[in-house]
Amino acid sequence: MSAPLTGLPNPHKSTSPITFVAVPDVRLLLWSYRVLRSLQSNLSSGQLIHQPYYRPVSALDQGYTHPPFLLGADHVFEWRSTLHGFPLCIITISINPLYHFPRPHLVVANSFTYQCPHLHLLHWDLTPEIPLELSESLEQVNQYLDGNLTELFVHLNQFYFDYFQPITPYNRSPHSPLLPSEPPTTPFIPTIPTLDNPNTIPLVGQQ
Repeated sequence: MSAPLTGLPNPHKSTSPITFVAVPDVRLLLWSYRVLRSLQSNLSSGQLIHQPYYRPVSALDQGYTHPPFLLGADHVFEWRSTLHGFPLCIITISINPLYHFPRPHLVVANSFTYQCPHLHLLHWDLTPEIPLELSESLEQVNQYLDGNLTELFVHLNQFYFDYFQPITPYNRSPHSPLLPSEPPTTPFIPTIPTLDNPNTIPLVGQQ
């Protein structure tokens, strides 16, 4: 029988530091994935012009962008006339983690360019269904235009349906997605005077 080994560190020593490993919230990861996935498709068809815009959120405390980045997105839907080709109604859905509203906020205005109704829906995420305020405002515009926006409702519902398509293996039904209860925290990079980025030109003068 061999002699026991001596002089080796004790892995069960009570004074050994244990590194805490934070478990990421998978709901926030799925939120980022859904926002990015929504930018990879375009629903433009017929009278509908769909314009997705990528809106990164980053810190500029050093005069240039640097990670970590947060996702943001604007989806602009223009419903154009078959007679003159100009928009009859515009919907802008803005997803931004800096919008800390308890529920989606709707702003109804007129387009400066086309003078048509322009509906702005602001929130840090989409809701599983189209907000009632947006549906009611669209219905009022639809009545004014004698039902010309009926097909726009179909496209908008399709956009919401596609946004919440299941993400395996986390959830398999668009009716029960894993949604975060609050927006992700914005990135914060502490100011480091010696930090330099040779690949970019600072946007502001260094102090």
